[in-house]
Amino acid sequence: SWHVRSSAWEAPPAVLEEPVASETPAPAPEPEQLTLPAVAPALHPTAVRLVGEAFRTYILFESDDALILCDQHALHERLLFDKMLAAYQQGGLSQGLLTPVALSLSYREYRTFLTYQAELAEAGFDAEDFGEQTVRLHSLPVQLGFPQAQESFRDALDELEATGQVSDQQLVERILRSACKHAVKGGEKLSDEAMIGLVRDMLDGNVTPTCPHGRPLMMSIKRSELEKRFRRIQA
Repeated sequence: SWHVRSSAWEAPPAVLEEPVASETPAPAPEPEQLTLPAVAPALHPTAVRLVGEAFRTYILFESDDALILCDQHALHERLLFDKMLAAYQQGGLSQGLLTPVALSLSYREYRTFLTYQAELAEAGFDAEDFGEQTVRLHSLPVQLGFPQAQESFRDALDELEATGQVSDQQLVERILRSACKHAVKGGEKLSDEAMIGLVRDMLDGNVTPTCPHGRPLMMSIKRSELEKRFRRIQA
């Protein structure tokens, strides 16, 4: 086992030096805020290098002239949302469940289901009448998945009863909730490979620089600004 050895060595007394009269302290630079890019940085994935992570929440990487910090949850949520929404818009609307889900409905819900089966199918809900106010759900709209199956299906029934249709906006809101649920969380430890993968996916695509809720994905500070703050160069 490891042992810590004590040492009898003592540091020599500190010697204070007289200040040099001709030297004057450099003026402190004016504080500047980190900047939020208007768009995701137009960088090739090979032009950036992973630095690491901070607080198990922020991915740090560098380019030749900037240090960039990414919120891992916001970035992953944006990537998932864009992927799901693109699949929905391109007609990849329905996703089969590995195991069909049996749902017991109220009389009102069951009546709505029987009336609007075609509209439900068009929205991506593949469900069959199982008798005695029960339906068997085989598929859902894009990647909503279980355990959201029951909630999503009942929401669709409520909207059909109220308006006679399942709106695109409701489906988009469900996709947003699903992306948020499945994205990595702040505080979750990521491997270097996972962090590199998220950054590469961001740089490979035309990514909006905010998550679907409007929070920024990243902030950056220029190398020149760091050098000014550490007084390596004059402001």
